[in-house]
Amino acid sequence: MKKLFLMGRSEAGKTSLTQILSGEELHYHKTQYTNTGTDIIDSPGEYSETKRCGLGLACFSFEADVLALLDETDVEKIGLTRWQQPYLFLLEYAQWSHLASLGLRPSLICGHSLGELIALCLAGVYEPEVAWYILDTRSTHMAELEARATRETGMMAVPAEASVIEEARKTWPQLYVSNYNSPRQFIISGPRDVLLEARKSLRKRRIPAIMLNVSLAFHHPSMRVLRDMSLRRLNALAMQAPQIPMLSCITTRPYPDDQPGICEHIGDLDENSVRWVECVQAMWQRDGIRHFVEVGPQDTLCGLVNDIEPQALCLAAGRKGKEAEGMRQTCARLYALGHLTHDGVARHRQRWLDAAPAPA
Repeated sequence: MKKLFLMGRSEAGKTSLTQILSGEELHYHKTQYTNTGTDIIDSPGEYSETKRCGLGLACFSFEADVLALLDETDVEKIGLTRWQQPYLFLLEYAQWSHLASLGLRPSLICGHSLGELIALCLAGVYEPEVAWYILDTRSTHMAELEARATRETGMMAVPAEASVIEEARKTWPQLYVSNYNSPRQFIISGPRDVLLEARKSLRKRRIPAIMLNVSLAFHHPSMRVLRDMSLRRLNALAMQAPQIPMLSCITTRPYPDDQPGICEHIGDLDENSVRWVECVQAMWQRDGIRHFVEVGPQDTLCGLVNDIEPQALCLAAGRKGKEAEGMRQTCARLYALGHLTHDGVARHRQRWLDAAPAPA
């Protein structure tokens, strides 16, 4: 059994996680010292909170095979842009790493909105450390913009035909389509007062337009300020040509191989529309993709894919409330379809057998 070292501030959930992994009933226990007696090392929160005690974490880390950092348990805080983006990367990279270890080698990779920055890492354009830096820096800038926002702009979800959206844009030219999510699902953005006027008109036609709880209009020309901040840093980072063909959700065309071109594509992401419908259609019609795998916490994109191409098979690596079961079922389907290798699955099974406790 590999040894796990849990680190994090007080009340981050280290002891509770230790109890769950050890099969104990949950009960309050304040960790007073670093417990190294089992396969899980639980450390006091004070070690992470004070620089003076940080050396203790470094010392005990040499005894561990896996380091786990528990950062935040406040659901409301985790939902903020500043923290949500880095956390999504950690989840999706972990899911991808598991699938890749089983032999998954996709013909093409594409990301939706923020997912494009994560997809670039999965496609081998940059290392996980670079991906973390990009996402962490981007989320910091976006949080700063949100804090200064006067809520003059906003976004609205509209479940309607494309003709209805075009009619609304002709009536209110200030409106902009931020997301083409499916043939009947669009996100429009623009001045908040114009959005409210459009919503009133749409609801009179029994179209349930819903204002989103955001303080800025994302994927909108007003976000060009992020481009200026991004390009100054991106060209200094280590990047290479995609090792797996990578599709842009902005242009619906493959990413270029040169770093300046890659950085330009990344810079275009925040101020332009997400053309997900065209991306899925291109993958289906132009590239011949029939099977899709979604990494992430839910199966949202699978629903959109099936709305766009009803014959497509889309499997989700995550399923809300049934994460482990969802991953197992997806791996089983991928193996049955021939997308996971026998050797990859055999190696994973052997590692599981090696880690299993010996019978008493």
